[in-house]
Amino acid sequence: MSDSSVKSPIKTVPLDTVPVPTESSVGKVTKAKDYVGLVVTSLPVLGAIGTAAVWALSYFYVGSVDLNFKKPYHNINVDVYNPKGSQTTFHTPHFELMPGHYFFMISVDGKPAVNCPAEIVYGRNTQVQVDDPQPLVNEPQPVISNETSSSTDEEDTTPSKKRKWWQFWRK
Repeated sequence: MSDSSVKSPIKTVPLDTVPVPTESSVGKVTKAKDYVGLVVTSLPVLGAIGTAAVWALSYFYVGSVDLNFKKPYHNINVDVYNPKGSQTTFHTPHFELMPGHYFFMISVDGKPAVNCPAEIVYGRNTQVQVDDPQPLVNEPQPVISNETSSSTDEEDTTPSKKRKWWQFWRK
């Protein structure tokens, strides 16, 4: 084989057949490049402005909550629920929340939780008075007996007997 039998992969094109860009096509490309440059430059600036606005609203659009107790405590657990069902937990008697209506489940030193509803208003300090937990009126009292438990008592403690009304799928 000789060198003349091998074909070159590069194809040569005469210069007179290559299209020369016209002034109108150069102007359109330049204009498009300017628009894309403007968008690329403005997007981060708009993102920074939006981030600053959200931060400012979440930082300044709040109301303060102070929990007042009759007795001193060592350990506190405050579960805060909004009407939509979201839950937030705090471990201090002073915290800030967005304005709205909330339900507080406050447990102090491992005692049963106390339910305290409160309305939080923008820029105001809401005082929530926390009373000692009261036993429920319908709470069953423990039965003290010297007799051994029978099989009927064991049947009453099965999980199917302890289900709630909305747990229809459990047996």
